[in-house]
Amino acid sequence: MDPLRRLSAAERFARARALRHNPTPAERHAWTLLEGAGYRVIRVRNRDASREHLEAALREALGTNR
Repeated sequence: MDPLRRLSAAERFARARALRHNPTPAERHAWTLLEGAGYRVIRVRNRDASREHLEAALREALGTNR
């Protein structure tokens, strides 16, 4: 069984936040390689993951009005 399933929603949220704020050395290196290659990363909330919302977020991030 997945050990995270035993945690409450608040505990899972806190653990996820800690992982975002304290990445492993391998994650830091991967992000460095992505940013150095010219990739832009955007964070999208689950509630905003519809096609229309994603298209709008990408247009804004890329600076296009199409």
